[in-house]
Amino acid sequence: MMLLVVVLSWLIAVTFSLPVNTPKQHVITNGADLNDTAPSYTFAQLYQLHTRFWNHSMYPLYIDEAASINSTLLSPTCHGRVDATRNYLGAELNTEYLFGYFATLNATHAMSLIGVPIRYQTVKFAANRNVVSTAIIAQFDVYSVGAVLPVEIDSWMRFDEDGKIEAYDIAIKYLQFTFDTIIALAQPVVNASTPAEAQRKLHTLIAHSICETHTKYCANSTATIQYPTEAACVEYLAGRTRFGMAYEGGMDTLLCRSVHQNMISFRPELHCAHIGPGGGDMCVDDYTYDKKVTEKFFEEGSFLPGQEEKTD
Repeated sequence: MMLLVVVLSWLIAVTFSLPVNTPKQHVITNGADLNDTAPSYTFAQLYQLHTRFWNHSMYPLYIDEAASINSTLLSPTCHGRVDATRNYLGAELNTEYLFGYFATLNATHAMSLIGVPIRYQTVKFAANRNVVSTAIIAQFDVYSVGAVLPVEIDSWMRFDEDGKIEAYDIAIKYLQFTFDTIIALAQPVVNASTPAEAQRKLHTLIAHSICETHTKYCANSTATIQYPTEAACVEYLAGRTRFGMAYEGGMDTLLCRSVHQNMISFRPELHCAHIGPGGGDMCVDDYTYDKKVTEKFFEEGSFLPGQEEKTD
């Protein structure tokens, strides 16, 4: 009995003298510690700000929002990024891309692989202080193929003290799958027997659409003209410009120029170059995979609760 007591005592002593291998502790900083001057909204208020933006991104509200230039939903210094395209600085440029793109498509029904958003449902929502992270399923009227398709859009947004968006980071989920589906649906529309043939025919139709826009808005001024004739434009875009993958909406592709076509009517002096042979500063092959993923567009900590926009 005495031996058992001694052994147990020894085991207890050894156990408590061993170093404890605890997991590494990660310090979670409270938003208030990061920046006490940043706004602090309730969860319900942030949900209202979220729905206000997405409500105005649907038909028909995006039409008036585009016409407002600049949108009152956006901070004057708004920084925005859409993963499949590029980065956008300032309220005017972001108004043109977030709302003007769809307003133009709605008015012209230009050939497009996306179409226009008509309604949405919020399926994920998390929020703290002045930052929200959300996912919506938007229904897009893809009029080019006579279909309505769901598209998931994931986003991070940061709001300023006036409830305006000062930073957003948007990712369109399954976009290549979306494009492949639309191209397959286009087969009977363009009288193609395979998706590959449908894409080739869509390539030509989209090129013609872009070049018609160039003729209307860009060809009448030496400051904005990109192609000497409409035929030269079509030859270049249909014959010498690659169609592009879904992630190449900000590279030297037809898809990129198809996006920027819909902003030209707002500011030809800025946007005409984006559909030209050189692509302006928007449709160029200056991204590698590493550069795209690690790009420092937002300030460090931009989407941490309690942060606010820093200005020099």
